[in-house]
Amino acid sequence: MLLITNYLFTEINTNEEPVVGVDETLIFSEKQTAGSFFGIQIAPGEDKVPVPLHMDENAEIASFPKIYCGQCRKLNPKAKLTYTDVAKSELLRYDRRACLPNRLLWSFKRSFNEKVYSSIQICLRKTKGNESLTAGRVKIDQIKELLQHDDGYAVFKSLRSSPCYWKEQIKRVLAMIRTKGKPTFFITFSSAETKWKELIVMLKKILKNETITEDDVSSLEFQEIAEMIRNDPVTCMRHFDHRLRALHNIILKEKAGVFAPHILEDHFTRLEFQMRGSPHSHGLYWIKDAPEFVQGKCRSN
Repeated sequence: MLLITNYLFTEINTNEEPVVGVDETLIFSEKQTAGSFFGIQIAPGEDKVPVPLHMDENAEIASFPKIYCGQCRKLNPKAKLTYTDVAKSELLRYDRRACLPNRLLWSFKRSFNEKVYSSIQICLRKTKGNESLTAGRVKIDQIKELLQHDDGYAVFKSLRSSPCYWKEQIKRVLAMIRTKGKPTFFITFSSAETKWKELIVMLKKILKNETITEDDVSSLEFQEIAEMIRNDPVTCMRHFDHRLRALHNIILKEKAGVFAPHILEDHFTRLEFQMRGSPHSHGLYWIKDAPEFVQGKCRSN
């Protein structure tokens, strides 16, 4: 008989009376032989090398049993697909279980880690001068030099939402201001999912397979509308993106647009997410030959 206490195996005398209250820790084994004892393996990962999350192929399958039912993906080995490509494909399928918020956060985390790992590997292959970068050459003075010239983290410029990425975007905005002058408008566009009737009609069809009209939306309860929006944030985000692109490409640029007869010359936008998870866009807009306001008066060019 064995007694398990704090994950340690201890051999005890089987003739002793069991301690009251700890019977669940007593394990009887018929395989016990003289001079040895039989144990239960409670740490299967012991003495193994930890695997990063983005390299564990079974982590996602085991984390979401309601989506994958324990079945691994069957991908064509000849198709060079990244995890981001696979995740996008699953988000656009008819089955919307992969669009739940917890699944989206998982996909983003793994995709981002995969890109960071790839960027680091590319950076480690680079050389400076004729010598390769080794652990012996990485000294305090060299680290300060890398940080001073932004070479230490310049590899992350392509990673969206990273500090290096936004630093490059700031340079881009400053360059646009120097070449085009000060922007004409600073405009913020916010998402209003509960007010967009056409979006609610689509969510009703996608999530519940029910066809309603825009007039029927007003009869729905707010709780039902909010639940549909929470269950499919991908469709809500795609609808917002479609509206924003139509605004930039049609409403603001056409001759009969809101800025007519003036033309939208250029713009810079940044997409952010509010605390409730809805997207909104902040943007600078340059209007060609727009009137200038000087000391409370409008002066036309």
